[in-house]
Amino acid sequence: MFEMSEKQWRRLGNSLLVCLLLLQFTGRSEAAKVGDICRLEGKEEVELMGLGLVIGLQGTGDGGDSATTMRSLATALTLMNNPIGVPDLKDADNVAVVMITATIPATGLRRGQHVDCHVSSILGAKSLRGGRLLAAPLENTLISDDQALAKASGGIVIEDEKNLVSGKIPNGVRLLQDVSSLGGFRLGQKTVTLIIDKNKADYRTADAIAKKIHDTFSYVRMSEFTDSAQGENQNANFGEYDKWIDITETTLTIEIPGAYQEAPKQFISELLNISVENPNSAARVIVNNSTKTIIITGEVEISPVAITHKNMININVGGDTSSGAFVKIDSSNPDEQSPQLNELKRALDLLQVPAEDKIDIIRALDASGKLNATLIEN
Repeated sequence: MFEMSEKQWRRLGNSLLVCLLLLQFTGRSEAAKVGDICRLEGKEEVELMGLGLVIGLQGTGDGGDSATTMRSLATALTLMNNPIGVPDLKDADNVAVVMITATIPATGLRRGQHVDCHVSSILGAKSLRGGRLLAAPLENTLISDDQALAKASGGIVIEDEKNLVSGKIPNGVRLLQDVSSLGGFRLGQKTVTLIIDKNKADYRTADAIAKKIHDTFSYVRMSEFTDSAQGENQNANFGEYDKWIDITETTLTIEIPGAYQEAPKQFISELLNISVENPNSAARVIVNNSTKTIIITGEVEISPVAITHKNMININVGGDTSSGAFVKIDSSNPDEQSPQLNELKRALDLLQVPAEDKIDIIRALDASGKLNATLIEN
């Protein structure tokens, strides 16, 4: 009587797990707001920068060795009505000059609100651990009026133990002025331009968004079309969005309907809130080598290929398995002609394949031309 070894039983069990996994796999439809995949032209993050002094360091500053730091400290003390000469500060090694950076989100902030900032030594400090930033003004480098938009101060938190000369100050920046905009939009403007997220930008995505915008505002456009039917636009084809929406791979320029000319903010709000079903995006696989993280977009497909790696079970993706030597993985969705990388990854998860080996397999698939996606390694 034929008896199976423990190894053969394990291989059979793994094969059954792979099959059960593929039977359970189902596709999902997705939707996204226009505002999630596009931004209004000109509505961008604002970068603030400034120089400051960090004090309270335990002999790890750059003060004792840097005339620049000593002069800066002497100036700061003078402004606080405690003038001290530079020669008297020659042993102040608990001070460091730092560059301060902060980012105001594209949505803007109001006066009095706080954001995080980062500080980095620009001279010879050995560590900023335990230091505290003295109040320092921050400006927008693109504005030439030298007017401080914010003030930074507070205790420094070291985020990376391998880099002690950079740190973060949570909520360390307080806005002194409102920083906000409507994406550079000016009253009386006849068009609005949307910029598609760089990771989703292509003509298919732009076309899908334009069609949805056209359908959403069809009642407004139909009214205008009817009113102008006796005029110069009487031969216009209302059914085509390109009569009022111009697209490129990365942008959509949209004419503001006449009904919204007096309320452009309302139009922009409604525009950004439109849902787009299954927006197209480029297939990508992102691998982080340090954390062994693998991120796969849902569109990533694999061409037929047989895989065997180290001691794991042999897997055939979308090919012939008549020999019985390979476990077969086919697309579990009848509408998809090629298996998806997610299905392979889940099968590898069940087979308890280490993350390092999964990354090696993905690299090999990419090198062989069987990975139908862009591989990005961080």
